[in-house]
Amino acid sequence: MLYSEYEKIFLKCKKTDWYGTEVPEKLITEQVKTIANQIVEQINKYEGVDSTLKKDYICNLWSNVRNLPYTMNGDFYLIKKKEIEKNLKPNRKNVSIKEEETAEVKKVTKNSNLIFGNKLK
Repeated sequence: MLYSEYEKIFLKCKKTDWYGTEVPEKLITEQVKTIANQIVEQINKYEGVDSTLKKDYICNLWSNVRNLPYTMNGDFYLIKKKEIEKNLKPNRKNVSIKEEETAEVKKVTKNSNLIFGNKLK
């Protein structure tokens, strides 16, 4: 899958819950579902084991299941996903900072005119 196609799917597709994470629906194919079911069966076999090594193994399997829609669609090391998310986050942070600044500027108390010398309308 090309980067541009992957980006469109990641940004514009409806997202659905996939084992505790939000994943675009188009990335959840029949192959992804089949492999996920096989991994979950493997996890169920080891469930209830007290060994810390087995618990770590189970945690790694769950991580693999959560990332499976991305890895099965050509993003093996989640590089594309991380890059797209990185490009989205600065825009969201800038918007929230601007909103906070405007909210602070608009705060007016009953004694604002005494403190700042402004007259209230």
